[in-house]
Amino acid sequence: MRVVLAATWAVLRKDIQSELRTRYAFNALLLFAASTAVAVSLGVGFIGLQRDPQTIVIQSALLWIALLFAALNGLSRSFVQEEERRTTLALRLAAPPTAVYLGKLVFNLLLLLVLDTVTTLLFLVFLRVEIANPLMFVVVLALAASRRPPRPRCRARGSSSWASRPGES
Repeated sequence: MRVVLAATWAVLRKDIQSELRTRYAFNALLLFAASTAVAVSLGVGFIGLQRDPQTIVIQSALLWIALLFAALNGLSRSFVQEEERRTTLALRLAAPPTAVYLGKLVFNLLLLLVLDTVTTLLFLVFLRVEIANPLMFVVVLALAASRRPPRPRCRARGSSSWASRPGES
C-alpha cells in the first residue's frame, strides 16, 4: 500500500510539474471557460436582469453545460500527453497501474476544481447570477468536481467483442 501511495504521489507531482511547465491544459481550459461565459452572456442578452424561476433554471443549465464541455475538453489531455511524448512505457515501468490511474485521477480532480471555480466566477460576473445559498452551491460544485469518471470499456484479450470487464462478451 505504501508503494502505491508513494508512486501515486510521484505521478501526481510529475503531472503538476509538467502542467506548470507547459500550461497547455490550464490555458486551454481557461480560454474555453472565458469564451463560453462571454458567448453565453452575449447569447442570452439581458436574461441576467430577470429573476423569474424559468430564468434561474436556464442559467443553471447553461452553467452545468459549460462545465461539462470544459471538463471533457481538458480531461482527454491526461493520457494523450504521455502518448505524444512517448513516455507511456516509462510510466508503466516506473509505477504500478493503480498508482498511475490514481495519480492521473487526483491531477484531473484538481484541474476540474480549478476549472469549476474559474467558470463559476465568470458566469457570476457575466450573467449576473445570484446564488441563494452560497455554501450549498460550493458543496455541489465540489461534489461535481470530485465525481469519479466512469470506468473505461476495454476489449477482452483474444476477443473481438467489447466488454466492460476482461473476459465478458
